[in-house]
Amino acid sequence: MNRLALLIGLVAVAGPSCIEVVDEADHPCPCSSGWACCPGSQICVREGTSCPPPPDPTCIPDCVGRCGPDGCGGTCGACQCNGTSCPLDQVCTPVQRCGTYRDVGRPPKIMLVLDKSGSMKYTAGGDSVWGCCQSTSGANCSGYDPNGNCKWNNLTSLLLNPDGFLDTVGTSARVGLAVFPSVDAVGSMACKAGAVLVPVPALGQSTHEQIAAVLAPTNLQPNGGTPSSAMLQAISNDFAFMKEEAATARIVVLITDGLPNCNATLVNCSGCTNGGDPATNCGGDKQNCLDYEGLIGAVKALRERGVFTLIIGFGSAVDNPVAKDVLDRASIEGGMPQAGDATKFYLASSSADLRTILLGIVPTIGTCLFPLSQAAKNPDMLQVVLTDTSVSPYESTDLVLGADWQYADEAKKVVAIQGGMCSLIQTAEPGRYKLSFLQTTEL
Repeated sequence: MNRLALLIGLVAVAGPSCIEVVDEADHPCPCSSGWACCPGSQICVREGTSCPPPPDPTCIPDCVGRCGPDGCGGTCGACQCNGTSCPLDQVCTPVQRCGTYRDVGRPPKIMLVLDKSGSMKYTAGGDSVWGCCQSTSGANCSGYDPNGNCKWNNLTSLLLNPDGFLDTVGTSARVGLAVFPSVDAVGSMACKAGAVLVPVPALGQSTHEQIAAVLAPTNLQPNGGTPSSAMLQAISNDFAFMKEEAATARIVVLITDGLPNCNATLVNCSGCTNGGDPATNCGGDKQNCLDYEGLIGAVKALRERGVFTLIIGFGSAVDNPVAKDVLDRASIEGGMPQAGDATKFYLASSSADLRTILLGIVPTIGTCLFPLSQAAKNPDMLQVVLTDTSVSPYESTDLVLGADWQYADEAKKVVAIQGGMCSLIQTAEPGRYKLSFLQTTEL
């Protein structure tokens, strides 16, 4: 019986006979911060690095990953692999098979999206119990107590504590920060859209200190509505996060304590987030209407551009059938639903639950998440091979589906290495281990 192995993705640096392509000059001007524009070719390079020579208009500019002289400045030749001459669009992989080339798996880009609506002043266990007010009068909350026991203070502490989310992530991800609604969302501006306050950093850089400064108790306080869909639309326009980079996953981690609203353009009001009557547009203000389709549409639009959305619901206000329906569907459309029979979004009923969830998702969103160049044609027949290049000859190990790896999305375009194999990759010196993904079919 013959078997045909078709490589559909390689997270590795190709063998020494093939050129290594560095993904630093692959987007057009204008450039983002930290990059400079090369006048001759109108592409961006990191500041302080040299511009490549202008392209030769007579050549085919798709020599990426092929053997021979670099790019269009010379001739691309075929790679020799185990006695076989590979097609010009393939290279020799660490497992000695011809296939497509991709760069080293890089730390993913994570956009933390935090709900700082007024209800975040409530305690996690009661959606009508103020926890961070300087004074209260009935249902009204005045001022903000940065030391109070409320969802916003719980959340920021769990992100910033020495053993919290950011420290646990470390260098395994490049983290940005967005908050919604706007920092000045009070009174008539309560539904003003949020913004990206800390862009994702360049490869090798960290934003942890910047995020800590932005989330300082004296800097931000919870106020306003819950314009979730507008926030996700703003992220879709953020260049640093949305820019596609080789072997780099992009993930939105949305943490919210309530249902989406603040969409004044809704045609039909199907529900209210203020306890009102949809028949009266929730008391005459459509911005209090449930923005169900707006949130789903924003998540789907990101997914269509290759961005995943992982959703965490915090507090008792999201532990009800309506909220579960909205956030479950958004999680499924976002491509990273929680596994099992529980809610498809991650439900944190308490601060302790939120800590467990935040630390628990780190392996999933860290360096053990690998996008494939295309979805597996036969997902059950995907072969994942880990190669140790520190020994000669190389040693390769077939990883086991379910035990060593699983698909991280329903489209089966992202592989998550797990357990001991993930730890092995995370703790090894850079470049030691390579991953090959091969689609094997029987003829």
